Amino acid sequence: MKKLIALLAAATLAGGAFAQSFPDVPSGHWAEDAVEQIAELNIVIGFPDGTFRGNEAFTRYQASLVMSRMLGVIDADMATMDARLSAAESAIAG
Repeated sequence: MKKLIALLAAATLAGGAFAQSFPDVPSGHWAEDAVEQIAELNIVIGFPDGTFRGNEAFTRYQASLVMSRMLGVIDADMATMDARLSAAESAIAG
């Protein structure tokens, strides 16, 4: 269980370290913070040329990929919460 927690923590930290800023998202744009947040979580990684292309249509394929990555982030967060709850229960039962 400790290995799982360490792995999740490392993945979370690494995800933030490799997050990118998209050159085609204008500074001060109303969605800039949201774009940065989903990039930090590796939910959206952009196109091969490093752009976000926020004015283009969103395909069902792209929607599926984004939803799958988002569910992965949620699953990782739930695993972390489960581990913390188990540790707290063990400490209380102690």
